Amino acid sequence: WTAMMYIPMWHIADMVEESRFAHAQGWCSAERSAANLWDCENLVIDAKVYPQESQEWSEWCSSLDSEGNPPYCISPWHKPGVYFAFLGVLDALIWLIVIAKTKKDSRSFAARVSSRIMAVLGFLIVWPAFLFFGIEIDDNPMVLGLYFLIYPAVICLMIAGPGRACDLPLIGPLIVRAMFRQTFTTKKVVEPSFEVPVKEVPVQFQAVC
Repeated sequence: WTAMMYIPMWHIADMVEESRFAHAQGWCSAERSAANLWDCENLVIDAKVYPQESQEWSEWCSSLDSEGNPPYCISPWHKPGVYFAFLGVLDALIWLIVIAKTKKDSRSFAARVSSRIMAVLGFLIVWPAFLFFGIEIDDNPMVLGLYFLIYPAVICLMIAGPGRACDLPLIGPLIVRAMFRQTFTTKKVVEPSFEVPVKEVPVQFQAVC
């Protein structure tokens, strides 16, 4: 659940901090915006001599709005991404309600679904793009897949439980078996005596669809 809540909260904080820092540095003043428009209209970089710089300059100019403000000067509350992130926060709150209402015999399955699906997919979607390619969470379109697909799918599987999840055509049995694939062994310690030797009794938990 921590990762489920952390990702959208990080998303919101990143957009708010980016806008706040840009305004504090004076990058969003009227003079700076007017200078941006003038530069884009009058400065031309030879694409044959400096192809990479020309492409970057073209992308920079195309990102400006009609007043010459770059994207980081736009209020985060005017960006759709912040509301998508709030949807992720809502999903995390719904998760708390669902886990509290889940029956004890299905709570293990719900916890496995949350930990395995969210831990793996959440990590693969957010962190490699940020660590290895420098893609901020606000610029990563795959994050929307978390809010609109992965989070709701996890909640639906938790509500369904292992029994009804098995009834899903094709993928249902595969999902349930993947959640219970690992076999846990507990040790039952028996007090030593002359009649009963000390032994370990394996107890296995497996899902059968």
